[in-house]
Amino acid sequence: MVKVSVVMPVYDINNLIEKSIESVNNQSLKDIELICISTNSGYNSHKLLDDLSKKYDFIKILSGVEKGSSAARNLAISSCSGEYIAFLNPGDIFIDKGALNKLYKKAKKFDADMVSANLKILDSKGKLIEDPRYKANDLEYFFIENVMRPKHYGLPWAYYKNIYKKDMLIKNNIKFPNLTIGEGPVFLSEVLTTISEVYIMSIDYYGLLEDNEEYFNKFKNSNFKYDYMEHYKRVIKVLAFHKFKKNSNRFRKLLLSDLKYAIENNDTDIYKGFKDAFHNHIYILGFLQNNAYYFNAYFLIRMIRECKTVEEFYNYKDELIEMDLIRKHYLPKDLLFELIFIFSSKNFEDYKLHIDEFLESLNNGENLYCEDDLILYQK
Repeated sequence: MVKVSVVMPVYDINNLIEKSIESVNNQSLKDIELICISTNSGYNSHKLLDDLSKKYDFIKILSGVEKGSSAARNLAISSCSGEYIAFLNPGDIFIDKGALNKLYKKAKKFDADMVSANLKILDSKGKLIEDPRYKANDLEYFFIENVMRPKHYGLPWAYYKNIYKKDMLIKNNIKFPNLTIGEGPVFLSEVLTTISEVYIMSIDYYGLLEDNEEYFNKFKNSNFKYDYMEHYKRVIKVLAFHKFKKNSNRFRKLLLSDLKYAIENNDTDIYKGFKDAFHNHIYILGFLQNNAYYFNAYFLIRMIRECKTVEEFYNYKDELIEMDLIRKHYLPKDLLFELIFIFSSKNFEDYKLHIDEFLESLNNGENLYCEDDLILYQK
């Protein structure tokens, strides 16, 4: 009988796979299987997996998945034989040789839906170091064995440092979403809001490969940024709906931090991703709604500056009008001045004719006066 199925998608980092598989082989628990799913990365993954499966008899290979790591993990969840499921990414390792055995015994003793332990970071030299998310209180470090309410888990991060009962995932149809980033927090938020208890163990279980370069290279991709905003929406909706108030508020603040980054870097791709993901969903931001309106206004105004056609101008202007920003929401003075200038322009040609002069005056603090509580620009 298979006690734990370890799920590992295989993609563009083949040189790291064997180190991860060796950490599975070193586990004291032997009633395990490693499900390797080829995501058709274009590398010679099939041959590599075939060679490794001959060396390690616990490896099972699934292939034909073309939609990325989320689809690969979902296929493995439905196909695996284990009572419990663990996740492993190429390059990551299981630290404690008895980790899976200890987590499985705890799970069986209490019929647990989820058992959680600690993780560390593998630096570029393979040395284990502390994860900075513990110091930032974004993750809870477990010093003793205990049981906790799912609300106390913290942010729904690091799904890989837990094992999950397969029947619980199947029964509740919990899957990884088809996202290029953020699929883990969405998955884990669904788990945490479904189960009633989390059993915790004070062992260093998982070693996470430090790979900041890959992360930031991805962040240059517009599709990646859309998925990043989409994952925020999904996680906040799930946590808020199930009244995980503290965690949903912390996730909202993380979103706000990324929106500030977008403004500081004039990153219109993040804006477009936010706009698409949160269309008709601004309400889920709760007390941060005004910040979202400011973010929307900031980028709409700058896109109006850059628009080249009459149609673009009026489309963006209509969006600003619908937001009713002047009456309902606080805006910084500079943004408010420019918003009123846009509304007071007679047409697109009038706007283009005077915008440079207006911006220069705005920078110099000139030609602005108040009338009936409105700040106006004197042409």
